[in-house]
Amino acid sequence: MRPVLLLEINEVPLRIWKKYGADSRYPSIARILKEGSITQTVLADEGELSPWCTWPTFHRGLLKKEHGIYNLGQDPSTFRGTPIWEEFRAKGLPVGIFGSLQSWPPKDSGEGGFHVPDTFATDARCFPAHIEPVQAFNLSQVRSNARVMSEKVVERPPAIGLLIAMLRSGVRFGTLCRIALQLVSEKFVPSLRERRVTFQALLFWDIFRAHFDPRQPPAFTTFFTNHIASVQHRFWNHIFPGDFPVSRRPKAGEHAATMDFAMSALEEIISEALSWRDQNPQLLLLVANSMGQAAVIRESHEGFELLLRSPLRLLGLFGIGENVRQNLAMMPQVALEFSDVETAQKVKLALGSVTTVGGKSLLSGDLRGATLSITATTPRANEISSGEILVGGKRTKLEEAGFFRAEVEAGTAYHVPEGLLLAHGLSSDTAVPESLPTHQVKALILSWAGL
Repeated sequence: MRPVLLLEINEVPLRIWKKYGADSRYPSIARILKEGSITQTVLADEGELSPWCTWPTFHRGLLKKEHGIYNLGQDPSTFRGTPIWEEFRAKGLPVGIFGSLQSWPPKDSGEGGFHVPDTFATDARCFPAHIEPVQAFNLSQVRSNARVMSEKVVERPPAIGLLIAMLRSGVRFGTLCRIALQLVSEKFVPSLRERRVTFQALLFWDIFRAHFDPRQPPAFTTFFTNHIASVQHRFWNHIFPGDFPVSRRPKAGEHAATMDFAMSALEEIISEALSWRDQNPQLLLLVANSMGQAAVIRESHEGFELLLRSPLRLLGLFGIGENVRQNLAMMPQVALEFSDVETAQKVKLALGSVTTVGGKSLLSGDLRGATLSITATTPRANEISSGEILVGGKRTKLEEAGFFRAEVEAGTAYHVPEGLLLAHGLSSDTAVPESLPTHQVKALILSWAGL
């Protein structure tokens, strides 16, 4: 059996890899493309493509309708199937899990292993426990801005206790200096704020590398980052302006530099991972995503979204104020966990009574066990121009019902089912499929590992 390191580079399509691999500033990306074997993966899942659903398809070897994972904050007891890392644990082998989606709650990872759940975890538990203060900080950042996954980095100098926890967890002093320089630079060039998401990746890569020993690695290890996906969503038109009609192209492609910066962080990650492969030829290095992105034109977007920012306020209007917990989710979704299924069902039914004054539904709910995922829809601006909506037939101000009107630019890229699996370190006689359904990737990786 050979150890596996899986870098989960969320939603980055092969087109992006090739574009930047052809740039001399990214030699490690060029190297892994040249030396590695590439398989295109294709999702067969039905309905909306969301990473918190598609990664379980990748990890569990099951279609979405089979693994039953649909929402962030969903009760893990409703999940079906076995994630790939648990296949290794069942054999008594250690694993290292870092940020993989739907990986909460953490479990014993074996000797030399570790487990840091994803950025939407229900609590900050980690193995080893000394990472928990940093994970708690990470989750607090998501709570304060849940529109974009891992958008924030440190807003201000962290408390001394957190700094100590970061250093103890493996964050390099140089990375903290880079963050400090970033915060200072933003004061003079506000557009540099768009780089923050990349610093989240650098911060957590430091912690990961401190716990990963390439000479004696866990049998199976993951590292997840979303920093490039979030830049693509917003600034694809700056990266590939030719994908858009002239009227939709940016006047200046200044955010191409934002993408350059994000890719430079990926270059650092790939460079170090390749150096580990050079140290330990037995290590199988995999780079993958569960789906990709491509250009999208949102003609109907009016520059805002209607978000249910205070769901407990809405529940109060339903006459429900206790025995409910709000879990982390990404707007426009909200995740609520109830103490009993009956209350959750009551709330789901009541969502239908929340409409515009003209009667257009504003909320939908998906119930899994006692967890309810609520999705807010955005009506046309003229439908809420009065600032009022209907809740149970009664006129109610938006803010009284917990809604917030956020000014948001239309994204320029969205999810597509095509993904990739890039393998570095396979022998020349190993069979590598050119394409593969995403739910069959798990079996392929297990076979490559010799499990």
